[in-house]
Amino acid sequence: MRIEKTNVNCVPGDRLCKADEKTMPAAGAYKSEDYIYASLAGQVVINHIGKEAKFVGVHGNNKASRTLPSHNDIVTCQVTSIQTNFALCLIWCVNAHVLRQPFKAMVRKDDMRHHEKDLIEISKCCLPGDIILGKVIGVGDNGRYLITIADKEFGVVIATSEAGATMIPVSWTEMMCPRTNVKEERKVAKIKQQS
Repeated sequence: MRIEKTNVNCVPGDRLCKADEKTMPAAGAYKSEDYIYASLAGQVVINHIGKEAKFVGVHGNNKASRTLPSHNDIVTCQVTSIQTNFALCLIWCVNAHVLRQPFKAMVRKDDMRHHEKDLIEISKCCLPGDIILGKVIGVGDNGRYLITIADKEFGVVIATSEAGATMIPVSWTEMMCPRTNVKEERKVAKIKQQS
């Protein structure tokens, strides 16, 4: 095996090269359709195996790579707007690291729940202003991070009612305003209790 450190630096979502049966992603990279993309900020590294096969990855060699969202990172986001098929949001926290500047992200309709995906209404899962907990699953064509809230531990963790009060979860699909007792539908996160 021969390791080639290139002079190419990248950030998450950068397209590195075309993927085929002889060119596969390594650490710090992932395959989407026919291409390999960076999931870290750092230097592109190519591991040559034999004469033709190679693995293309990213070596996160700077401090920034620790603060950028990567595949499977747990993120805290604020929903900024909703559309028919997705919710736009800003990532403010990656794992336990609070960011100085947010990253743009998106939760697609199919990534809201695991079941009854054809019946999902975005406005019944989250609304602008809600704080959600999710997991990074990739980077979209528009450079936004793709987030899933489908697992039971992900979803809305903080929401404000129309009366301006912080709502209380009453089930995994509803939150209630403590001032008016009005219930609103949400995809509520099932927060794991620390022991």
